[in-house]
This record gives sequence, structure tokens and C-alpha cells, in this order.
Amino acid sequence: MCITIEEPFPARVFDQWLELLVMLNGAKMLRVKGLINLQEVEAPLVIHGVQHIWHPPAFLPDWPSDDRRSRIVFIMRDMEESDLRSALGFVTEKFEQAHVDGLDTA
Repeated sequence: MCITIEEPFPARVFDQWLELLVMLNGAKMLRVKGLINLQEVEAPLVIHGVQHIWHPPAFLPDWPSDDRRSRIVFIMRDMEESDLRSALGFVTEKFEQAHVDGLDTA
């Protein structure tokens, strides 16, 4: 499945989402690759991994086109797109709440 996210991610939200997915579902993550738009950086971040094994993320020098959406391809076993989006919603909500409460130290 491919997830496309229109808005840039806060880096902490993306990191925590990916960490949560790997921690809870690493064995189900047969392959993940993506081009990520982070709020803090102009260049696109490239990620790719298999289960719990991840290559170091790298930034491309520039976007390959005018399309700045984050695009992530997941090849999963026994997971639905709704599971991925629910985890993203959970992390985003916690990040926003910490920010509102003044607990966001980044």
C-alpha cells in the first residue's frame, strides 16, 4: 500500500510514528520505502527498510519534481492502511497536545 501525506511532517512526529510502527509491527513490515517532506528541511528525506533493519536515512539534493507530498510504500503482512493511519493519528495527537501544554522541548 502507498500512503501519501499532503502536508510536511514535523520531524519528531515522523520519527515517532516510524519508531512506533517498527516497535509494534516490525516483523509485519516486509518492506518500507519513502520520500518524506519534513517541515524543518527543504530537501526530501529518503527512507527504506525491511522489518527491523533500516538503512540510514538520507537527504536528496532536491525534489525530483514539483510534487512535495510525502509518499511511503509499505509492503505489510496482516496490516491495513487504517492501522498505519491510526498510528500516525495517535502520534500526531500526542505531539500536538505536548505542544499546546508547553511540553514540546524540540
